[in-house]
Amino acid sequence: MAANHYILFMVVGINKPFKFPFLYNLVHNTIRTPVLERLISYVFDHVEDVGFEGVASVCDLGPTNQAAINGLRKNCPQGQYENVFMYKGRLITHVFDMAHVIKGFRNNFLTNDMVLPTGGVAKWDHLVEVYRKDRDLYRMLNKLTDSHMNPVEKQKMKVSMAMQVCIKKLRFKIDR
Repeated sequence: MAANHYILFMVVGINKPFKFPFLYNLVHNTIRTPVLERLISYVFDHVEDVGFEGVASVCDLGPTNQAAINGLRKNCPQGQYENVFMYKGRLITHVFDMAHVIKGFRNNFLTNDMVLPTGGVAKWDHLVEVYRKDRDLYRMLNKLTDSHMNPVEKQKMKVSMAMQVCIKKLRFKIDR
């Protein structure tokens, strides 16, 4: 089977600004969870071999990523921490990439209503209505286009489009 995806591990500096690719693997469709768990440990091992100290991991919300992190968390005392896993006796903080969390939220909101704490219901159609009224009258949401409001397949994968929909201006216009 030919590879049609890749998995990339990056090393990013916290105290000094740097970023470089550390491990690149070609895969067919997806990587199995136990293999991903081993790769994460492998990366932490080898990052330390070259003199760095791994303190955190970041990934998107893919189901395999979530399962691998949950698998690694099994080494942590139950209930002690929600977002960490143990590596060689140290706690490693794990966070999900917020840009991808927002993209997932937007993609979910496209097809599902959101029940608000106040008891009301928010619908994607409400955002579309605000966008259309603004487009016809005010143009305060000038960065948004029809593609933002009705994204097709590849556009649903673009984090930048999801982030632009979730801007403060749009929230302000809806609140008013």
